[in-house]
Amino acid sequence: MIADDLGVPKPKSNDVVDKLTEILVNRESYICMEKGIITQDELANLVFQHLYCLVNRELDSAHSITCSKGVEIHAKIKRALLQNAT
Repeated sequence: MIADDLGVPKPKSNDVVDKLTEILVNRESYICMEKGIITQDELANLVFQHLYCLVNRELDSAHSITCSKGVEIHAKIKRALLQNAT
Protein backbone atom coordinates (compact mmCIF):
# COMPACT_ATOMS: atom_id res chain seq x y z
CA MET A 1 0.00 0.00 0.00
CA ILE A 2 2.81 2.40 0.84
CA ALA A 3 4.60 1.76 -2.45
CA ASP A 4 1.35 2.19 -4.39
CA ASP A 5 0.66 5.50 -2.63
CA LEU A 6 4.16 6.76 -3.38
CA GLY A 7 4.06 5.48 -6.95
CA VAL A 8 7.25 3.47 -6.54
CA PRO A 9 8.09 -0.21 -7.05
CA LYS A 10 7.01 -2.57 -4.28
CA PRO A 11 9.80 -4.12 -2.22
CA LYS A 12 10.42 -7.84 -2.60
CA SER A 13 8.07 -10.02 -0.55
CA ASN A 14 11.02 -11.63 1.22
CA ASP A 15 12.26 -8.20 2.30
CA VAL A 16 8.86 -7.35 3.77
CA VAL A 17 8.62 -10.68 5.61
CA ASP A 18 12.17 -10.26 6.93
CA LYS A 19 11.39 -6.73 8.15
CA LEU A 20 8.17 -7.82 9.88
CA THR A 21 9.94 -10.77 11.49
CA GLU A 22 12.70 -8.46 12.72
CA ILE A 23 10.25 -5.97 14.23
CA LEU A 24 7.56 -8.25 15.63
CA VAL A 25 9.50 -11.38 16.57
CA ASN A 26 13.22 -10.67 16.93
CA ARG A 27 12.72 -7.36 18.73
CA GLU A 28 9.69 -8.79 20.57
CA SER A 29 7.64 -5.67 19.80
CA TYR A 30 4.37 -7.61 19.64
CA ILE A 31 5.05 -9.18 23.03
CA CYS A 32 5.84 -5.71 24.40
CA MET A 33 2.44 -4.52 23.18
CA GLU A 34 0.70 -7.50 24.79
CA LYS A 35 2.48 -6.76 28.08
CA GLY A 36 1.48 -3.09 27.93
CA ILE A 37 5.04 -1.81 27.50
CA ILE A 38 4.04 -0.11 24.25
CA THR A 39 0.57 0.78 23.03
CA GLN A 40 -1.24 -0.65 20.03
CA ASP A 41 -0.76 2.67 18.24
CA GLU A 42 2.97 2.62 18.97
CA LEU A 43 3.27 -0.89 17.54
CA ALA A 44 1.35 0.06 14.41
CA ASN A 45 3.47 3.20 14.02
CA LEU A 46 6.67 1.18 14.46
CA VAL A 47 5.63 -1.24 11.71
CA PHE A 48 4.47 1.59 9.44
CA GLN A 49 7.71 3.56 9.84
CA HIS A 50 9.91 0.52 9.16
CA LEU A 51 7.92 -0.45 6.08
CA TYR A 52 7.95 3.17 4.89
CA CYS A 53 11.75 3.21 5.20
CA LEU A 54 11.96 -0.10 3.36
CA VAL A 55 9.92 1.33 0.48
CA ASN A 56 11.94 4.56 0.42
CA ARG A 57 15.16 2.55 0.16
CA GLU A 58 13.84 1.22 -3.13
CA LEU A 59 13.90 4.75 -4.56
CA ASP A 60 16.87 5.86 -6.62
CA SER A 61 16.36 9.39 -5.34
CA ALA A 62 18.26 10.80 -2.38
CA HIS A 63 15.03 12.45 -1.23
CA SER A 64 12.18 10.59 0.41
CA ILE A 65 8.62 11.09 -0.75
CA THR A 66 5.78 11.91 1.60
CA CYS A 67 3.02 9.34 1.89
CA SER A 68 -0.37 11.01 1.33
CA LYS A 69 -2.37 8.08 2.70
CA GLY A 70 -0.23 7.56 5.80
CA VAL A 71 -3.11 7.77 8.27
CA GLU A 72 -5.22 5.32 6.27
CA ILE A 73 -2.34 2.88 5.83
CA HIS A 74 -1.41 3.16 9.53
CA ALA A 75 -5.01 2.26 10.46
CA LYS A 76 -4.96 -0.77 8.15
CA ILE A 77 -1.65 -1.95 9.63
CA LYS A 78 -3.07 -1.57 13.14
CA ARG A 79 -6.20 -3.58 12.24
CA ALA A 80 -4.06 -6.32 10.65
CA LEU A 81 -1.77 -6.53 13.67
CA LEU A 82 -4.55 -6.58 16.22
CA GLN A 83 -7.25 -8.70 14.62
CA ASN A 84 -6.11 -11.73 16.62
CA ALA A 85 -4.74 -9.89 19.67
CA THR A 86 -5.96 -10.79 23.10
